[in-house]
Amino acid sequence: MNLEQINVFLADYNIGNARLFKQLPKTTSGNDSFVVTTDDNMQYVLRKLVRQTDTGAENERQIQTALRSVNIVCPLYLTTNSGGVATTKNNTSVVVSRLVEGSRQPQDTIELAGNMGSTLALIHNSLQNIHISPNEQQWFNLTNAKHQLNSYAGPEKDYIRRKTNEYSSILNKDLPQALTHGDFHTNNIFSANNAVTAVFDFESAEYTVRILDIARLYLTYRKVTMLEPSRILDVIISNYSDSCILPLTRQEIAELYNACIYAALVSSVSIYNQGNTYSSQKYLEIAKSLMQ
Repeated sequence: MNLEQINVFLADYNIGNARLFKQLPKTTSGNDSFVVTTDDNMQYVLRKLVRQTDTGAENERQIQTALRSVNIVCPLYLTTNSGGVATTKNNTSVVVSRLVEGSRQPQDTIELAGNMGSTLALIHNSLQNIHISPNEQQWFNLTNAKHQLNSYAGPEKDYIRRKTNEYSSILNKDLPQALTHGDFHTNNIFSANNAVTAVFDFESAEYTVRILDIARLYLTYRKVTMLEPSRILDVIISNYSDSCILPLTRQEIAELYNACIYAALVSSVSIYNQGNTYSSQKYLEIAKSLMQ
């Protein structure tokens, strides 16, 4: 993408012309993103919708609006001249938001894990009466998980298929549900002084068993740190329950490891299909260790 192309998109948002831009680091599953500086020195993020649909972007703006109303910092997609969120030129769709300042703190600590548990509870508390359209980014949806498995060409496919079918029973239990983030981990936040300062990337949001959000957070923390696994989970659970309108139930706590196993298996397959074989293997190893 060049300045001329970027300015064609920006014209639909009435925010002036870009004088320079730089691409943000690309993640495995994320959309291509660019920081754009306009002539009046305002900074925006322009995101190409590689996997997210226009409808998904509309859903995400509703989530952003709800979170910002309770002082959770997150981007807010701007609306176009026609009132939509995304704009499309030459078969490429983009969304634009003001740049949110911040960064990740250098080390993922147990204190940050606890604060992320509290933040996750606030997210679940705040997202009510928002319609979310089904989409392929919803990792833990069983239809999507099976589709990913059909495309999977990595190790132990039959084993993963069998165990995924077994542990997917977590989806059918009478457990509290919420509008979940779906991919809540330290790559999708800014943080400082062991506290979350901003939350990003709700492409995977869906209504489902809420402990899958806790499972995803725990698994990623366990994958990238040397902290004691039981301590990680305890502090997430404790802080989540202290901050949530509905604290975790005894049944949810009893089912947490089953949720973690299902989430780890699904994550292993999806991440492998996106080209990250190292993380895929780590998630599979965690799933096996939790089954012991």
